[in-house]
Amino acid sequence: MNIERKIFTGFLFIFTLVFVLSAWAYFAHFETTLSAHQRTHAGVVNGNIYNDLKNTLANNTSVLKSLENDGDIALAYDVIPWLSVVGVGKMKRNFERIFKNYPYIGEVSFFKNNTLLVRITKEERPLEAAFFEAIVDFSAKDSRALLKTNMTLFLQDQLTQNRVKGLRYLALEKEDAIWLITPKGYARYGGTELKAEKVISLGEQKLVSSACVHIENTGYCLKSLISHEYYYDALRSLVVRMVALYVGVALVIYFLAKHLSMLIMQPIKALEHATKRYTKGDFSPIVLEGEGEIASAIMAFNAMGYRIKNFTTELQEEVKLRTKELTSVNQKLVQLASTDALTSLYNRGKIDELIQGELERFRRFAHPFSILLIDLDDFKGINDTHGHQAGDIVLKEFAKILQATTRKTDSIGRWGGEEFLILSPGTTLGGAKTLAQTILEVLRQKTLQDIGTVSASIGVAQYRQGETYKDFFARVDRNLYTAKTTGKDCVVG
Repeated sequence: MNIERKIFTGFLFIFTLVFVLSAWAYFAHFETTLSAHQRTHAGVVNGNIYNDLKNTLANNTSVLKSLENDGDIALAYDVIPWLSVVGVGKMKRNFERIFKNYPYIGEVSFFKNNTLLVRITKEERPLEAAFFEAIVDFSAKDSRALLKTNMTLFLQDQLTQNRVKGLRYLALEKEDAIWLITPKGYARYGGTELKAEKVISLGEQKLVSSACVHIENTGYCLKSLISHEYYYDALRSLVVRMVALYVGVALVIYFLAKHLSMLIMQPIKALEHATKRYTKGDFSPIVLEGEGEIASAIMAFNAMGYRIKNFTTELQEEVKLRTKELTSVNQKLVQLASTDALTSLYNRGKIDELIQGELERFRRFAHPFSILLIDLDDFKGINDTHGHQAGDIVLKEFAKILQATTRKTDSIGRWGGEEFLILSPGTTLGGAKTLAQTILEVLRQKTLQDIGTVSASIGVAQYRQGETYKDFFARVDRNLYTAKTTGKDCVVG
C-alpha cells in the first residue's frame, strides 16, 4: 500500500464523523425543509390552474363580443317587431351552439326592455352553485345579454384530469365562507382557516395550502391543497443529499491525502520532474527548501542545469546570427533575380510571371486587365551621339516617370533594351489608353541635360476571353509596331 492509500484510509474516520453530523443536522431540520418545498409546489400548481381559469373566462367573455361583431345582438335590438322576432330566434339558435362549444357556460340570457326574451340553462343546479358563477353583462340601448360561467364545473374538471401529482382539493373563499371542490362535487368547509404557512389536517389526510389568488370580478379567492406526502419527498430528498454529501466528502479526503503524500514525496518527485523538463529544454531550477543529502543533490542538479542552459543559449544566439545573415543574403538574391539592375524595375522574368498570374486570376474571376508595351523612340541615336552612359541616364529617368504616373497596383518592368512593359490589373482598354497618353505627355515635358526631349511609342491591349498568352502578347506587339511605323510618339490600341 503506497503512502497516498495509507493517508486516505486514515481519513475514513473523519468521513464517518462528518457523515453522522450531517445526517443529524438533516433530520433536525427535516420538517421545515419539507414544508417549504410543499408550499412552493402548491403555489406553482395554484398559479397554473388560475391562469387556465382566467383564460377560460376570457374566452367565454369573447362569445358575446363575437355575437355583437356578427350582428346577432344588433339584430335583436331592432325596434321593428318582426325583425326582433327573427333576431331573437337567431340568438336562441346561436346560444344553443355556444353550449356545445363552451362546456363551462351554464346559462345565457337576453333581455329587451327588461323583458326576458331568451334564456337557456345547461343543467339544474342547487342554490349553492350561484356562489361559483362568473357573470358577464353585455348591455346596449334597451337590451342586455348575460352569460354565466360555472367555475365549479371547470375546477372539477381540473381535478378529474389529475394532471398534478399530489393535488387533492381546490378551495374557493369569499368573505367568511370556504368551499372545498372535489372531482365529484363541492361542500362547505367548516374547519379552521386554510393558512399557507401551516399543515392542515382533513380527516386522515395532511395537506399544504397555497397562498390565495383572487379571481377578478368574482370576489372569490382560489387555493390549491396539496398532499403533504411525508415519505415520498423525505426519501427523495434524503437520497439526493446523502449522495451529494458522500461525493463531496470523498473528494475532499482524496485531495487532502494526495496533498499530504506530496509533502512527503516532494523532494524525490521534484528531481523526477526536473529531469523530464531538462529533456524538453526547460532548465528552470528546482525551488525546494530543506537540508541534508537530498538538498545537496538538488543544488548540484540546479548547477548542472545552469551550465547546460548557458551553453544552449550561446548556441541559439549563434544560430540566430547566422540565420539572420543567411536571410539577408537570400533577400538580396531574390531581389537581384527579379529586378533590373539599371532601373530598379522588375526584370523580364518577373514581369512575365506577374502576367501569367493575372491570366489565372482572369480565368477564375473574369477581372479585366491590360498591358502597355513601350519603346523609346530613336534610342540608338542617343547612344551613338551621346554615348551609352547618356543612354543609361535616359533609361533611369524614364523609369522614374513610369513610377510617378502609374498606380501602386500596376507592375512596371524593363522588357529589354529600351522597351518597357506595364501590367495594369482591373483596367480596361480605355483606361490603359488614358494612362499611355499621360505617360507620353509627361515625357514630352521632360527635358534631359545635353540630350533634350525624348519621345516614346506605346502599344496597348486588353486581354480577351479565350485568348492565349502568346496571341495576346503578339497583339500588343503589333500595336507597338504600328505606333512606331505611323509617326512614333503615339498610342495604338
